[in-house]
Amino acid sequence: MATFADEILTPAQNKSWDTVHENEHDDWAFPEKYGGIDDPTADQLDAFLTCVQDKATNADQQDAVDFIGTTQIQDLPGSPGRTIAYQTALRVVDPDSIWQGPYGFCGPAAIVYDFAKHFPLQYAQCIISLQNNGVASMQHNAKAFNLRADASWNTTYRSAGLAKTKMGPADFLILHAIRRAAEYNVHSFDVTKPGQDSDATPPDKMVQFLEDSGYLHVTNKTFGYDQFQYRNQLYDLRGQVTIGELARQIRMPEGPLVIMLVHHSLAEAASGADVWKFFKNAEKLSDLHWICVDSFDQSPDNYRMSFMSWGTRCTGTYTELQFRSCFYGYISAVP
Repeated sequence: MATFADEILTPAQNKSWDTVHENEHDDWAFPEKYGGIDDPTADQLDAFLTCVQDKATNADQQDAVDFIGTTQIQDLPGSPGRTIAYQTALRVVDPDSIWQGPYGFCGPAAIVYDFAKHFPLQYAQCIISLQNNGVASMQHNAKAFNLRADASWNTTYRSAGLAKTKMGPADFLILHAIRRAAEYNVHSFDVTKPGQDSDATPPDKMVQFLEDSGYLHVTNKTFGYDQFQYRNQLYDLRGQVTIGELARQIRMPEGPLVIMLVHHSLAEAASGADVWKFFKNAEKLSDLHWICVDSFDQSPDNYRMSFMSWGTRCTGTYTELQFRSCFYGYISAVP
């Protein structure tokens, strides 16, 4: 088994945060190869939180790390309190660490990524309350989106085994709770069969989650995901206008949160994979993928964008044809 000291603490003390990020993902994602990471001792956790405080870039992040370090977090089978603490602290200062695993958690992951980035203390409070109490709220601007963990989530998670879950408990806990709150094929969700019974979160639920957790001016600009036979016509009528609106919004000095709905090929291609399938329309919503977009630029020759997908910061450049065949609109909101 890989050790927390070698894989996480030592690179953090050396300020090698890319290595921390990589090791944390690898050791949770491929335990059959790496064996997983052991739980930190109390002293190791304190040392790690000191490193995280040094990495914090604003007072909100520092307050969140302080909260984690001074809160008693209970141990659950398969989800030790100190593991929840270090994973949550890492995500407070590095939201890119949020990892959705092999499930249809891309919608919740996009929302949680932005929530952790803009409201780190509320994010940390939410995860720890779910661990300690089984209930929590994602909350700001005087509104609250209430979450309830599955009563047996931790034993189900542990019994599935890390080889199947492929994600740390801090991520699984909050993303699973949000996904269940969608009440969309919830009863078919089976943690022991990742990717088989979970469906993508539909746009109307994404809008509801954002509105209920306090985001403002939530606007749904998705199209065509539930009318695949008319998708090309819908694109011709709405797609070009929507792309123009998207480019204008993101160029604003205080641009909104943008969560884009795309065919998964677009996200995979950003990592260099040769996966383009022109005009291959999705046959069901679960063929599509939510990504959280940080920058988008439209030129006569191509589209360039930076986005968060599957716990990875991606940058892609696409031809008009590539982008058009993968784009299903977006949801925007103001934090």
